[in-house]
Amino acid sequence: MTETLNSIDEALASLPGNFAVASHDRARLVAGPAGVFVLLGVTSSSTQHEAAFTVSHLAADIRSGLADHLSWVPFVDTLLVSMGMGTARAAEAVVPIDLLHDTICEGRRVVDDRALGVIRDLLRRGLLGTWRVGLVPAGDRIDLCDPSPATPHTPS
Repeated sequence: MTETLNSIDEALASLPGNFAVASHDRARLVAGPAGVFVLLGVTSSSTQHEAAFTVSHLAADIRSGLADHLSWVPFVDTLLVSMGMGTARAAEAVVPIDLLHDTICEGRRVVDDRALGVIRDLLRRGLLGTWRVGLVPAGDRIDLCDPSPATPHTPS
């Protein structure tokens, strides 16, 4: 599963700078001009049903959170990212990992710059649930209790 997540994160790291990306365990949230997407990797058709359930609920939560802050809320698409496996029938779109970048970037502009700015700000301020800004691998923690000692500034 870590390999799947790393592959997804590599694809998302190549997105243009106007995209907002956030992490929630193994799920990723991506907001860009072509839409807002909640995605999760799947490695077999047996995990696809559970993953579809998870991304559907996460997308509903994001849409609800955005409705509190935007007068017009973009549709939140769900994507299951496959790693070269066959796909079972699912209501969620299933995209192969090698097409993830193009799927998220291409298409008609449906989210304007103002809405993208609001989404980025909400993520930065932690107002969209437990989503964390950027690509944070599942299980990684940032230790906020043991800060590095400050380096004194010496004038030259």
